[in-house]
Amino acid sequence: MLLFSQNVFDELVVGTAHYFTASTLEGLLATADFLVVIAHVTEVAGGSPRLVVYLEQSCNGRDWYAPSTALIDAAIANDTVVAGMSGNESLGFARLRVALQGSSPQARIRIGGCGRSV
Repeated sequence: MLLFSQNVFDELVVGTAHYFTASTLEGLLATADFLVVIAHVTEVAGGSPRLVVYLEQSCNGRDWYAPSTALIDAAIANDTVVAGMSGNESLGFARLRVALQGSSPQARIRIGGCGRSV
């Protein structure tokens, strides 16, 4: 059954710092047994940019666990669309950690999320 389908991230990401989905979405993202995220990347600049997205989970909303495998780890160019999927065994709170890699990377990143129950 479909639980939600909505935009969960829309930011101009500059550099290699980590960005996160809004804290107001942590409960919603945790409800999904299966989570699919689709990222649309535009305004790309920098040398050899890559988009990396992790699904992090927490029991208390303060201490976060990130698995060793990213949902998305892809080279990007302007107007790139990439997707990732997770069987979300949630701990109660979930968020996306979004980052760029490369030399002086920059990109507008829009991520939609679709959560389904078993």
